[in-house]
Amino acid sequence: MKKNVLRVAMALLAHLTAFGQNPSWLIGNNNFSGANNYPLPIPSFDYGNTTMPNSGNQNMGYQGQLATNASNMITDASGGILFFIVDHHIYNKQGYCLGILSSTSDPYSTNAAAAVRGASEIVIVPNPSNCQQYYIISTRVNVNSYEKVPFVFLLDMSLPNYQAQVFDSPDCVKGELVPIGSNNGVSQNVGIEISTLCMGSEGTPLFIDPNDPSPGKSSNVFIGASNKNSTNEHFVFISNPKFIFRFKISSTGFTFDNYAISLPTGPLDYNAAYVRSELEIIELANGNYRIACPYFKSQTIGSNTAWEWLYTAELNSSGSLIPSTDHHFPFFKDPNSQTAYTDAALKGLEFSGDGTILYVTHSTNSVQPNQLEYFNFNNPTASLVPLAINPSIDAKFSLLERDINNAIYFTGNTGMYKLNNSNTPSAALVQVTSTPGVYNLENNGSTGFFSDLYKLYMLPDQIDKMDYNAYL
Repeated sequence: MKKNVLRVAMALLAHLTAFGQNPSWLIGNNNFSGANNYPLPIPSFDYGNTTMPNSGNQNMGYQGQLATNASNMITDASGGILFFIVDHHIYNKQGYCLGILSSTSDPYSTNAAAAVRGASEIVIVPNPSNCQQYYIISTRVNVNSYEKVPFVFLLDMSLPNYQAQVFDSPDCVKGELVPIGSNNGVSQNVGIEISTLCMGSEGTPLFIDPNDPSPGKSSNVFIGASNKNSTNEHFVFISNPKFIFRFKISSTGFTFDNYAISLPTGPLDYNAAYVRSELEIIELANGNYRIACPYFKSQTIGSNTAWEWLYTAELNSSGSLIPSTDHHFPFFKDPNSQTAYTDAALKGLEFSGDGTILYVTHSTNSVQPNQLEYFNFNNPTASLVPLAINPSIDAKFSLLERDINNAIYFTGNTGMYKLNNSNTPSAALVQVTSTPGVYNLENNGSTGFFSDLYKLYMLPDQIDKMDYNAYL
């Protein structure tokens, strides 16, 4: 009898952990865990000092603000908040500010122009050689040109927080951004501009498109990280308009892996800078990986013009492209529209738990009217297959994310929904919350440009199939 009980318990545990994933998400100004929403902490006093009532300063403590660019969260071993990020601010479980993500060397810089707020995703990767440290990979968006530049930071949760000490916090506040070691001539800094890691000794890019050597805008910068592999390393893939670059996080730090996948792009279209989407990578049962990412190439197909494309491919266990495994799906402009921006723009990408299905959300037009579609790698087709959900459900501006029970989530102006079993595509949806949009429709804080390319309902990025609790 005891053996049977043990078998059942082990089977249940295997079911709950088979898909890994973060057990709690930051959604809006809430900690979303299962079907429950818990408000994020707003401190009554700055750093708990009763002589300093809450000043309303976001640089001191969380004030309930919604992200305008991107957000994410890491939980502790008990399922509570360890730290969370809202745009460029890092906060601890009490809402105290642990630092600011900035392109300067000052972890408490309030220079708004230097803020690294993210574009659509912030990726958090545990340091595989130090369970108290977390790499934070985000993007600085140039507010004038919308050019996107990726940065990496290192947060050490074992260190006392400098700002808390300055303000005489009675609490033992831990968590501090620390310098990242020198790489390829880059001096130690609190944050490193990732593009500098891809430069040769002469400061020239290691990867240049011979057909279009101009660097163009760093527009389609999308980020994704893999689960830890057998050699105790995480792969991090970061795209730019022409390549998907491979980096590693290991015991030696965050390093460029001297490898890039070429994307079949033509001359750059600067409008690509406005697109907000995500890069996804998942480990398969055989140890290989699948990757999916938007790219940009203007091409006429029949009577329609494709501008944005979806790229998918399979990588081997070393993270290198397996030839002839790539698929390319076009997204078209609306030929009947007189406005400038009527593209069917990619938004959400998410693999099923077994990696055989890729789900896609995108804005719609007369050429591509289906907002939620998928691709089955076991039964490949020439185009994406639509999921005919109720048209009253608005998913076209939503990112996609999968939970620990293998359900796919999306959100929009009618609430949050999920597909219960991501391994089996179905239009049978479960409504998780009826709150319209769950949080506001974000546009990187821009007031001057708000086309369908730029609209986004955010969901926090996570590492597919990673058992977050195992790190804790």
